[in-house]
Amino acid sequence: MIQQVQRPTRTMLHKMLLLNSIAMFLFVLVSLLLYVILRTTIGPQRFGLYTLIGLLSLDCILLEAALYWFLKYRGLFERLSLTTRLLLFRVLYPFNWLLMAIGPAIVLIEAAQGRFVYSPDFILGLLLFVFGLGEFINYCYFKINMSREEKERMAEQRRRPAGRLMREKQRVEQRLRANTR
Repeated sequence: MIQQVQRPTRTMLHKMLLLNSIAMFLFVLVSLLLYVILRTTIGPQRFGLYTLIGLLSLDCILLEAALYWFLKYRGLFERLSLTTRLLLFRVLYPFNWLLMAIGPAIVLIEAAQGRFVYSPDFILGLLLFVFGLGEFINYCYFKINMSREEKERMAEQRRRPAGRLMREKQRVEQRLRANTR
């Protein structure tokens, strides 16, 4: 006997969004706490500047996502005026670009000054940075993780779906244009 999968209700989706936001927030707190503990116990050779940069880039993107989903869950995002939402996106996008440019810039500066050391700190920092960059791309530009149906639809249309924040920004811009007509 084949059981039909029950579609999640709106309440279930709201609870999942809230739990997702809490989980991301806790991940950020635990990761920063773990960094401090490991740096003091093991030493800055293994958990130094590069690890901190990678961790901060990942944590900032995850905090933004957690805040977005929390506001969405509570219905607060829709209560913000369209101009406030657009301003929020216009502030976040340059901030994220700046955040993603800091890591490579510091590595280049360190290399130019002859202080760059290929170490476990660099490898861990690079992995965290790449994870943060992936999240940044996924939320701000185009959706990376898709269901099979989405992949097939996008292959037919020959385009990638916009990331969550990009879609939200486009929606706000469309509403503002419609309101000014």
